[in-house]
Amino acid sequence: MPIYLRPCSRCKKTKSRHDRTDRKGRKKCSDCSYQAVAPPALGRKSLGTFRTKEEGEKAMRRALTDHERGIDLAPRGTTVSQIAERFFKAAKPDLALATSARYEELRNLHIAPALGAMACTDVKPAHVAELYAKLRMSEVVYRYASRAKGAEGKECERKGKPLSANSVMRIHRFLHRLFGWAERMNLTARNVIRSVEAPKATASPARALDADQVVRILKAAEGYRLHAFFVVAAMTGMRRGEIGALKWDALDLDAGKAIVRQAIGEDRKGGSFLKSTKSGRERVVPLNAAALAAVRAQRAQQAQDKLLSRSLYADCGFVFADQLGGMLDPDSVSKAFSKLATLAGVKAKGISLHSLRHAAATLALQSGTDVRTLAALLGHASPSTTLNVYGHVVAGAQERAVDALGDAFSQAQARAAVGEVGRA
Repeated sequence: MPIYLRPCSRCKKTKSRHDRTDRKGRKKCSDCSYQAVAPPALGRKSLGTFRTKEEGEKAMRRALTDHERGIDLAPRGTTVSQIAERFFKAAKPDLALATSARYEELRNLHIAPALGAMACTDVKPAHVAELYAKLRMSEVVYRYASRAKGAEGKECERKGKPLSANSVMRIHRFLHRLFGWAERMNLTARNVIRSVEAPKATASPARALDADQVVRILKAAEGYRLHAFFVVAAMTGMRRGEIGALKWDALDLDAGKAIVRQAIGEDRKGGSFLKSTKSGRERVVPLNAAALAAVRAQRAQQAQDKLLSRSLYADCGFVFADQLGGMLDPDSVSKAFSKLATLAGVKAKGISLHSLRHAAATLALQSGTDVRTLAALLGHASPSTTLNVYGHVVAGAQERAVDALGDAFSQAQARAAVGEVGRA
């Protein structure tokens, strides 16, 4: 059986070949390892190093079984960068544009400089864990091609802050997906990322507006083109991209309902495109009186736009379109909201257009809406997602419920005491 003992550096210097194993051929030193090599029929490729001889024999049997099934051994010299290139070619059609762009950015900025040149079979959990620790503790160096006039293509670099736990978690998820794909394609023997402890990401607290702040912002938005957009966002809790992708054929104004089927996505270069909803499922969102009035006002605004730009207007069916009927730019909507919030005197840190969604969810919970109903309204995949984001609001409701129970028992005790006095 082609399994050889690989002595550690200490045993290599201090012990002879015969003193490294016992009579049964087992290693004496815990730091030594076993090297398993495939037989000549399989090309004498390395199957890796193992702590025990039994693990090496198991890998050998697995390699022989795979060979009988027609599965080739994982190529020894394939690097992480080469694996990533093959992954993007094979998996890109199944990835959303934004996801694919984000993966490529993570690969280029953080993974390729540290692990890209390593053979995939040589990557150990310790290498990945060290990368995570370095990204969390040290300044990150970003290398990019210059776009300055006269220096096009010249490599430049800048230093940035250490990455947050959430950013490292995104890298971990991509690596897990990458090595999992390589394992399924028999390009590597195992997914080493399974053995790496995932960074503990911290959920960012929901920065919600209160009812008074929402009213002030909507009041400041009156007369602006996006006033109806902001009203619908505040009254339904829909996401920015979902409102922007809403079409007239998805509205039933008589029934007061909107069907959310798609959303506007953005790539890393600022382009916009239509995609499925975040949960991948469509949902029905009820429209209250204020939202219905805003939608009807938007229809009148679009009719006016068509009259002003008859030859240029291209009606794409969007409820909230630009002046020529095209898709809205989500970033421009967010910037307009920030300006109106400042104009209304709402200058709290972290306030953005998404805060209207948080406000709708928070106010709904405080008014007694159950979490399951709210999760369906917001388009969350499960109620647990709603609890993770708005748990602080539910906790407050639970405290009020306990206080109400205490009051009920106190009143019952008071009535019992009065009854006892009456009998005396």
